[in-house]
Amino acid sequence: MEILSHHHKTLQADKEMGEVKPYSELHRPQFHFSPKKNWMNDPNGLITYKNVHHLYFQYNPHGNQWGHMSWGHATSSDRVHWQEHHVAIPEKEHMIFSGTTALDLDKETLIAAFTSFEHALDPQGGLATKVQHQSIAKSHDDGFSYQEIAENPVLDIGSTEFRDPKLFFDPRTQKWNMLVSLSLEHKVVFYQSTDLKTWKKVSDFGPLGNTAAVWECPDLFKLPVKGSDIQKWVLTLSAGHPQEGQLGMQYFIGDFNGTHFIPDPHPYPLYLDYGKDFYAGITFANTDHKDHVTMMAWVGSHCYSSDTPTHIWRGAMSLPRDLFLTETKKGYRLQSRPPHSYLNALYSQPWLREGLHLYNGTVEPPFKGKSFVARLTIKNEGITTAGIKILKSKNCETIVGVDFGKGEIFIDRTTSSSHKFNGKFFGKDAMPIDTTWQAIQLDIFVDQSIVEVFVQNGAHTLTNLVFPDEDGNTIKLFAKGGKAHFEKVDIRTVKSIWT
Repeated sequence: MEILSHHHKTLQADKEMGEVKPYSELHRPQFHFSPKKNWMNDPNGLITYKNVHHLYFQYNPHGNQWGHMSWGHATSSDRVHWQEHHVAIPEKEHMIFSGTTALDLDKETLIAAFTSFEHALDPQGGLATKVQHQSIAKSHDDGFSYQEIAENPVLDIGSTEFRDPKLFFDPRTQKWNMLVSLSLEHKVVFYQSTDLKTWKKVSDFGPLGNTAAVWECPDLFKLPVKGSDIQKWVLTLSAGHPQEGQLGMQYFIGDFNGTHFIPDPHPYPLYLDYGKDFYAGITFANTDHKDHVTMMAWVGSHCYSSDTPTHIWRGAMSLPRDLFLTETKKGYRLQSRPPHSYLNALYSQPWLREGLHLYNGTVEPPFKGKSFVARLTIKNEGITTAGIKILKSKNCETIVGVDFGKGEIFIDRTTSSSHKFNGKFFGKDAMPIDTTWQAIQLDIFVDQSIVEVFVQNGAHTLTNLVFPDEDGNTIKLFAKGGKAHFEKVDIRTVKSIWT
């Protein structure tokens, strides 16, 4: 998590708005998690324990700007409907930065590993980092509160850029492992311990791939290659983006022998998401899945999230993504299954069309809304740009489409909002398409201010924030530059998880 200079900046806009029923505010997501009020960013310590999914997250209990970092907490039985609880690990003499959780060997204690952020105020009132070191806390009440151990900090190398531990126990070595990011050096350092108190460095990984931005929030997990007996390890982290000056996530595929991660020779960087608002994602620990892991991420970016036009709250989580490892013509790749199975109970009856042809025109379905799911299957007709315009008002729209001429899939939020809050926000995000695809399937999850796009059943994804006008609820299918054949269109409203 980047340190922002406006630590003590506060907004009173929520008071100016008057009384608004919680979760009915403009731009508030209706089927993504966001806290009732205040600032939220990175997910922390995702874990499943006694059939309850725990979501901890970077949280400011005192306002809707970054600061006073603590671990907020919410629980769910299905990873969709969430109940928010009191802060699980509060700020005391140090802030509680990102980390992970694990189940102790006694099967009754949850363990949190996190970065303790020691700081002071500079003459301008901003934060001056003194040190970032790693600490341990334990929960004896099923994850609702944690107590720091007396030996903290358990790992201190005197660095100001050393954070976001990933903790797990390796039965092969009978040792605890901790991965920590040396952010500015673009390295992930591996440590081992037998007692969680004394840690020994055993290896490091990096630099490799995209090193244009700091490295943060490492995760490491093992997956089978779909349809085979091959097992591979995947290392994910938050770092640079395909567009210079933006932030994103990348991943590496290889092997972990208990001490060293050895990457396979893929054409790195490999990106988890081609949008600008899928960051700091980590996977749920202590699950019994054999073929996938489940990841959630912060829908936001430190490039502009402090300025976004929300007031009572600021920040939201992505939908849960089940990640698989598949073999492609270019090698092994992560794939994110579209989360229909999580949301299916919230869907309305669909608006369906098959064999829809457009030629340089638009079709407006008899459907308006800001929280819906659209599945489009568009046949490759050569040079046409085709797709869907969403969250449309008189002056604003967000466009999700396929440009067959340029060979790309894109989200264009250039004119998505009348709120001109930060110049880094507006623009177009695109990813290249495989020229052999005869038809392209887009699963588009639209939720007030969040757009998550899954391409070809999750082979690729794009996630972006948008902030439409209050009356921006119109949808239009479009074709530009020629003929488009929509083989299938399926649009469904999604019920709110808060009402």
